[in-house]
Amino acid sequence: MEHQIAYGIIFVGFILLVYAVWKWPDQMKSTKSPLGAKFPQGQHLVGATIATSATNASQVGASMPRAAGGTNIINPPTAPQSGKPTPAPFDNSSAPPYPKEEKVKLPDVDPAKGWLCLKASVKGFEKEVLQDAHAVRLQDDAAILVVADGQSRKSHSKAGADLSVAMVADRLAALAAAGGMTPTSWEKEARGAFMAAKDALAEQAEAQETALTEFACTLIALVATEQGVFCAHVGDGRAGYLDADAVFRPLLDPYKDKDGEANATVFLSMLTPENVDKFLRCKSVPVRSRCVIALSDGPETVCWHTATQDKAGQGKIEDPNMPAGGFFEKIAVQLVGACEKNVSQAELDKLWEAFLTAGNPALKAEKDDKTLVLALRG
Repeated sequence: MEHQIAYGIIFVGFILLVYAVWKWPDQMKSTKSPLGAKFPQGQHLVGATIATSATNASQVGASMPRAAGGTNIINPPTAPQSGKPTPAPFDNSSAPPYPKEEKVKLPDVDPAKGWLCLKASVKGFEKEVLQDAHAVRLQDDAAILVVADGQSRKSHSKAGADLSVAMVADRLAALAAAGGMTPTSWEKEARGAFMAAKDALAEQAEAQETALTEFACTLIALVATEQGVFCAHVGDGRAGYLDADAVFRPLLDPYKDKDGEANATVFLSMLTPENVDKFLRCKSVPVRSRCVIALSDGPETVCWHTATQDKAGQGKIEDPNMPAGGFFEKIAVQLVGACEKNVSQAELDKLWEAFLTAGNPALKAEKDDKTLVLALRG
């Protein structure tokens, strides 16, 4: 009996095998994938990524999903593709609004006191060496403010800044005292002063057998007289003046490279007779200003409008390059009050140095050196 059952099972298996072989051609005609996945008629695994003809591309693409907006994934538009996803629209809503023109009311100053001044250069947060420098020369009818910012990681940039501000301040002070400061002559005089300072840096570099680039610094020179305000600069930083309408205005545009990058600047040591007209920027304004300001780029975000929503409202960030009038109005009030109490210039310098070092959280956290010089008169 057991042998009969075994033979029966073998016979049934043989019959099933014959049936399967007989039906195999029909299985090959099926639209099912050999792997069991169900694809539409005419679509293949290879065809999902590569279309071998226009007809195949149309058939395959018709059955594939579409991207947002109806774009066919298999047959994308023929426009050039960057290979990178399209960035989301820039959101500038967190930036301050574009500043409005701000009139200020500065306190009266006794003409007998001449120019009042605040001046200091301090190290940035956690910096080991100060590389900024400044020089101020005050006369009865003129104020000369000069500010330099030594290039980071250059071994002699502080020496370059110190030498440059002293030389340029002395030369322009002599010119102002002689009454030689005029709008027509300013560009020539500024070029002479800046090139003389650059040549002095070159002499120092040669004497110390050091590359001139090690003395690199930016430089701003500002002169205020009875006839006008004069400014010249190489590189970045800011400068401004109070106009006849009691509005603080900028005197310079910080250097930007051809791509508009503000953090790519030029230095005094780079000047040559061939490029001086390109890198040295000069400006004069025929106005008697009561207050003038010059600063390195370290403290600019505290007292200058430098990054706001764009004026045209196109969702961009813009540099209005506008002094913060309210800031300087408050500083002027405190300066006049201190001078009325006969606070000495040395004490004023110490107070101003302390303010620039840690007068508010932004100044305290600023890693760049900070120089800010202000002169005020009646």
